[in-house]
Amino acid sequence: MRAIVAGALVVALVSVGVAVVAWLRMRAAERDATTARNQAAAAERRATDAEAQAREAQGRVEAVSGELAGVNAQLADHEQRLRDTERRLLTAEHDAVTGLWLRGAFVHRARAAMTAGGETGRPVAVLVGDCDDFKKVNDTHGHGVGDAVLREIGERLTVFFGPRAMACRWGGDEFLVLLDAVPDAGHLDRLAGVIGAPIAVRGRAVRVTMSVGVVPLDDARSFDSFVRDADDRMYAAKRARRATGNTRAEDRHADAVVLQMPVRHTAPA
Repeated sequence: MRAIVAGALVVALVSVGVAVVAWLRMRAAERDATTARNQAAAAERRATDAEAQAREAQGRVEAVSGELAGVNAQLADHEQRLRDTERRLLTAEHDAVTGLWLRGAFVHRARAAMTAGGETGRPVAVLVGDCDDFKKVNDTHGHGVGDAVLREIGERLTVFFGPRAMACRWGGDEFLVLLDAVPDAGHLDRLAGVIGAPIAVRGRAVRVTMSVGVVPLDDARSFDSFVRDADDRMYAAKRARRATGNTRAEDRHADAVVLQMPVRHTAPA
């Protein structure tokens, strides 16, 4: 009997032990599950935080992009204003027909050139040229042809005297050229030869003559007074041509030459 009781007790103890081990395992599994759930919740929170941070970063990126777009628009507007200003300055300083300097800009640069010429001892001269009876060109061929002729006159004067000279459309059909040396009669004769052929404009041959007066510059008088002298000599050449009917007339003085000559340009069709 005792053996049976002992056996039953052993069985009971073993069952209890098995139950205890199972319970302990269940508790461990519950703890593991709780830990896993906590870790999953933490991971979800981190994911949520990361998503929120990503949205915040995206918002900042969009805000910066908007600011950059605004800055780019401002830069584009500023560049356009600069281009408009440059065009206005160019228009204000250059003649729309010939592209040469206008009177105000020319006078400013001419006075500076006179000062430089005086300091270096380099001779400087101003040439005044006026187209003879240019109204006939406009009346006969139209102002479009007249503008083309004036443009070619300015271009040919610029090319002939070179990059160190500065040409100006003084007004109407009158031109001024600031020279780095006083041209002699031979130089002006060569100019007459270069520009002595007709101007081809839109299939038409247009002949123009130009009366020229040249005066050397120094620092003793104002630029305006030299221009007046050159203008007077140009008109003297014009009067000499009308009186003699010659295409060329010279009047040499101690420091000046006046010459009337035909003008030739080749204008685009």
